[in-house]
This record gives sequence, C-alpha cells and structure tokens, in this order.
Amino acid sequence: MSLMVGVVGARRVVQGIGAYVARAFRTAGCEVVGLVGTSQQSVAAARADLSERYGIEAAGFTDTSALLSALRPDVLAICSPTREHRPALATALAARVHVLCDKPLWWESETARTSREALVAETRALAGAFAAAGRRLELNTQWPETLPCYRRLHPRAEAGGVRSVEMLLSPVTTGTAMIVDAAPHLLSLLAATLGRGEVRDVAITGLDGEDSGVLDLSFRYRHAAGEAHAALALRRCAHPPRPAGYALNGCWAERQVSLPDYAMSLAADGRSEPLPDPLDAKVAGFVARVVAGVPTDVEGLVESQAHLRDLVGAAEDLRAGPR
Repeated sequence: MSLMVGVVGARRVVQGIGAYVARAFRTAGCEVVGLVGTSQQSVAAARADLSERYGIEAAGFTDTSALLSALRPDVLAICSPTREHRPALATALAARVHVLCDKPLWWESETARTSREALVAETRALAGAFAAAGRRLELNTQWPETLPCYRRLHPRAEAGGVRSVEMLLSPVTTGTAMIVDAAPHLLSLLAATLGRGEVRDVAITGLDGEDSGVLDLSFRYRHAAGEAHAALALRRCAHPPRPAGYALNGCWAERQVSLPDYAMSLAADGRSEPLPDPLDAKVAGFVARVVAGVPTDVEGLVESQAHLRDLVGAAEDLRAGPR
C-alpha cells in the first residue's frame, strides 16, 4: 500500500527537517504529493529543492487546508515551527488524515504557565480525537531508533535494568527554548527504555540569561519498575554536524557524522557501529504502523507534553526567582 503524503514546512531554514522528512517518506515507498510554505517564494524554493535533491515533484500551497482539500493525502507531516503545530493539527484532524508531527506536539509562549491538568486534558482530547477517528498521530522523535545500534556497541549496558539515562544535545536555540527543542528526545529515550513514568525533583543550572547557550538539567524518573536518574546536557551549536550522544548506566555512545554524505555511526572507546539514518527508520516505522492500523498512543502523547511542561516550567520558575 503506497501512501500519499503532504508536508507542512518543507523548506530547509535554520534546522528545518521538512525536506529530509519528505525524502524519508519517499524512501519508505510513499508518494509526496504536496507541500505547504509560508509564501509563494518559500513554496517555490522548497519545490525546487525537493526536485533537485531528491527527484520529488510536489504541488505547492500556502495553506494546509487547500493542500488537504485538493490532494486528499493519507498522511500529513508537520515540520513547521512549533508555534504553528496546533492549527495544523486541528486542520489535519478535521480532514481525517494521519499525522507525523515534529516534536513537541505543540508549544507556545504560555504553555509552561498552563496548569498541568489543563494541558493534560487538552492533549488527551486532541490525541483521543485522532484515535477515535481511526487515525494515527505520532511524534517524530528519532533517538529510540538508535537503540539497536547502541546495544550492539554496548551489549551489557542495560544489565540489571536501566538506572540512569544521560544525554548530550546541541540545539541552535538558547535559554529555555533549548529545553523545548531538545528535552522531547530524552523523554522519548526514557519511554523507550523504561516505559511511562513521572518526572520528579527537576534541577537546572546554566540559566544565566535568555541568551545562555549552556544548560544542564536533571531529574528523577519514577516508572513502574522503580526509579532512574535522568540528565540532559545542552550546548548550543549553530552549525551541523552538532555534538550528540547518550549513555545508559554510564555507557556513553557519541553520534559521529561523516560529511559530505552525512553517514552516521555511534562510537565509544575507539569502537564504532554504523548507524542507519534514524529518520528513515522512524518514518518507515510510522508508515508500517499506519498501514497496520496501530492506534494512536494517546497516553504516550499526553505524558510527553506534560513532562515537557514540567521541565520548562521548572526552568521558568528558576529564572523568575523567589516570589
């Protein structure tokens, strides 16, 4: 079964991944039929880029509703800036299409100040509506796709259970925006290795100003089998390839990228393992789940949003100081 796909935000600006997501869907055997940009100029640029780099010939639109109405794709990939996710999700739900949404599900300036109960209710209502419609809504978090490679590199890392998960990432943003950009990756690794859980006792250092490019965050992750220590080190880096890696129980693996072909590997202690493109793996898995009719993981999406709210809220409380 070949799915038809529309992409919102297919132009490569700053760290935009829309073009790579379009390529990954084509690699997975889908047909990328249309894309949405913010202007006729950006649409033309994105269409030319997809055609030249990947041979993808997609129709261009400046409105998501117009794409969905004209082309009726099976899937919408939301790769636009986070502040634009909520309206795109609502439009996709109304059109009854499956959605792969870049992380986080949505985020706006006031989200961290929203009560946890309200955010949980809103997320559950949205995700539940996709589930009720028989449509798959999924976050594009790719780091869990690296676990098979990591386990070849560190076959004994998880012996006795996962007691700590640490991660180093290098977003292009600064201040609390780094947490919005990067924390969903750590949260996805925690969910993949430990299952659902609760974030407790958040500690943050490095919030010296809105332009701070160095931030360290840690917390306890309480899950069904016990508790684990979680830590996220953020170091701003403006240009790819950006330093990144993670450790389970202290066994570190660094992502290495070979340019210009962008071939990836995980490396540790002088050893390395070739790393298949995690984006390709994520998209292929999403397509397989859509075809198989796997329902939306409502509670997984709820937890991701709620945990992110807890982490960013802790950072904003720290910045505000005593009241």
